[in-house]
Amino acid sequence: MKTQPKSVLITGRRWFDSSGNTYFSANGYINGEAVARIEYEYGYGDHYVDAMTNKLEELGYMPNRKHYDNGGAEPGWQYFRDQRSIPFNYEVSDVSRKKDL
Repeated sequence: MKTQPKSVLITGRRWFDSSGNTYFSANGYINGEAVARIEYEYGYGDHYVDAMTNKLEELGYMPNRKHYDNGGAEPGWQYFRDQRSIPFNYEVSDVSRKKDL
């Protein structure tokens, strides 16, 4: 188990291919330090937040995260912000070229 974070930030970049599919990259920061990166993954909307939240759990930053019978799990904002009063922020930018992910 890692030390409990004081802040969490997730940043994402989204790219839309010519067929309308959406891909993203994401970075996870704990206490201002980069701790995780997702290079290239399919997913639209705010999926980059869910994917990075899962990565942070894998890395040990979310002990005792609730998992549900339907396959879902407690979202990052609920786990960090609502349950533990830890600032949880995320932001995304759309890029026009795949290589900018």
